[in-house]
Amino acid sequence: MEVRTGSGEDVVESGVVEYEFLKPDEVSRLLRCGRTKTYELLQTGEIPSYRVGRNRIVRRGDVLAWLGEHQDGLDRPWSETFR
Repeated sequence: MEVRTGSGEDVVESGVVEYEFLKPDEVSRLLRCGRTKTYELLQTGEIPSYRVGRNRIVRRGDVLAWLGEHQDGLDRPWSETFR
């Protein structure tokens, strides 16, 4: 069960907070890829991101949508997936 709060985060029943917006390092961990590849995906617009001051943020839903679109690549070896 999820509980929505007005602060841009979802609190899952287990008490773990899942933020709606992620920092690039959090996107890297979610995708399990390096910093350089993550910034490449963000800068090319493959995964939409937004600048807020000097920070870059990414909607969790956009990352999950990108993963859904590239799901077929998950059956291949990792080195062939992100060429």
